[in-house]
Amino acid sequence: MTELKKTRLMWTDAAYAEVLREHRSGARQCDIARRLSKSPERVRQIIAKAIRIENAGVSTDPLDTLSKRTRNCLETLGLSTVDNVRSAMSEGILDRVKNLGAGSKNELQGWLDLQSKGSII
Repeated sequence: MTELKKTRLMWTDAAYAEVLREHRSGARQCDIARRLSKSPERVRQIIAKAIRIENAGVSTDPLDTLSKRTRNCLETLGLSTVDNVRSAMSEGILDRVKNLGAGSKNELQGWLDLQSKGSII
């Protein structure tokens, strides 16, 4: 969960989703608050907003912004987080994927750049 640390940047839908996933996996609000240097009340608000985003039909999954071909290739490899994709790209794992050509790799590089700029780091 390296994407979420305290800062003054805007929260992205993906950042809200990450806190919600952490909460749903059993983390207590006070523990999340301590890790993010936020108050427990602020974490409660973040979780509530993530649920509103989820219920509004707005995707909180950062992979949903990728093309179908690219997303399918990543899912086939079991890559479901920004950090996993970044690691696979730097290790050259994506170079061996059959349907992931230069266009998809350019799309992924731009997507990773956006995720870095728009996330809470």
